[in-house]
Amino acid sequence: ATCGTIGGNYTFQNHFRPMGIDSRDMNVYQDTDGTAYLLCTTLGNQNVSIFQLDPTYTSVVSEVFRGAASNGMSCEGHAMIKTGGYYFWIMSLCSGWNFNDNHYFYATSLAGPWTAGGNIVPTGSHTYESQVGWALPVTGSSQTTFVYMGDRWSVSNFSITRMVMLPLQVSGASLKLPWY
Repeated sequence: ATCGTIGGNYTFQNHFRPMGIDSRDMNVYQDTDGTAYLLCTTLGNQNVSIFQLDPTYTSVVSEVFRGAASNGMSCEGHAMIKTGGYYFWIMSLCSGWNFNDNHYFYATSLAGPWTAGGNIVPTGSHTYESQVGWALPVTGSSQTTFVYMGDRWSVSNFSITRMVMLPLQVSGASLKLPWY
């Protein structure tokens, strides 16, 4: 659906499966060159994929990467950031509405290879009762900070669902989410 303004009346354009593949639990990422990508869980939560979008961001050009659950790459929530020469792909486990210890992978190219980086939080903290929804870049005068935006679902009453917002700490290929 498209519209000239964020709050205007949208016009339905199309729906599709990227490259004919079932997809769910989606997010988007725009790289520093302006190219946009669709991040999604594919093949019944058994894989994750990165699809390059066309310049209008309304259709898929190609599948850039596919990761498999057998390599720890299955998830329900996605977020991606790029800093210090690395892409960081933050993922929540496939646990429905339940919290889990979110983890990440890192690479120097969206096409991979992707390396498992481990949990972004202390084991058992359940990512402070949240699942990754997205990451917000905040550009300051001397650096860009990335804010983790996690869904804290209230399954019995979705109207009181909240967000957990915390700054991510990046050092080389290491990504952590400390509690403040």
